[in-house]
Amino acid sequence: MTESPTASASRSDSAREFSPQAVAQAKARLTAQGVTYAQWADDHGFSRRLVYEILAGRRACRRGVSHRVAVALGLKDADAVADRLEGVRP
Repeated sequence: MTESPTASASRSDSAREFSPQAVAQAKARLTAQGVTYAQWADDHGFSRRLVYEILAGRRACRRGVSHRVAVALGLKDADAVADRLEGVRP
């Protein structure tokens, strides 16, 4: 069974909800502050591995802890997500 070209393209596009430029800016901010990714993860109570995976673009960050990491790194706007969830039970 073969997969259509659009199916694989849409899967890879949906894996990242933020731009590569946003990731580069987050990395640059941490570097400018003199903070390692591991140190930032420890300071914020997140898994080092998860932070590295997000900064490498291997996590979708749609919900849960990965979403909270993306918001804390400034990759996603928490207010924009709250607007989409209006009317949804917590």
